[in-house]
Amino acid sequence: YFFACDGVGKIHRIQTELDYDGQTVNFTVGDTITGTTSGATGKILVQTDAGTTGTLVIELIGDIQFEDNEPLTSNSGGAAVVNGVMTYNAVEVTDSPEGVTYLRAIGTRLYAAVGNAVYYSDIDSGTNPPFENWTPAIDADDPGVVYSRVAGNVRAIEGLGENIVVFAENGKYAFVTSVQDVGGTLSKVD
Repeated sequence: YFFACDGVGKIHRIQTELDYDGQTVNFTVGDTITGTTSGATGKILVQTDAGTTGTLVIELIGDIQFEDNEPLTSNSGGAAVVNGVMTYNAVEVTDSPEGVTYLRAIGTRLYAAVGNAVYYSDIDSGTNPPFENWTPAIDADDPGVVYSRVAGNVRAIEGLGENIVVFAENGKYAFVTSVQDVGGTLSKVD
């Protein structure tokens, strides 16, 4: 995935999609698909299956494109036919903050600058798509928000060891997200 922002709206996830029809055997998320004509390959990240038709969100492996009407197979036996060409779609991350001017993936989180604040997503657990939850909460894996009243608008965010360093128009600041056990529940403190 690619993530994009425009300084006005919410974060968008750019994903590669491939439509299919003529499915005779179901695909499985995590499988590698191969176009038998082009030799293109991709890993299935998300599948929308409507019986004999559907859409795959894929991670393209290499630079060869799938061809319209070529047979598709997967390593677990999935089979269908490509319906059209690969498309790149921008999908809004509905829970993300608005007005994001800068994005940075550090470790297993996505960080977003909005004015003088830095929002961070939930921890990527390996499910697809990642970075969907942006509502601040206190559990260890939850999203959060940190800001400085005097630093001004955030211009860049960098990781330095366990520290997140924020460069703003009037200076810089850093924070660490620490995990602590509170009565058997893991919570976080910034």
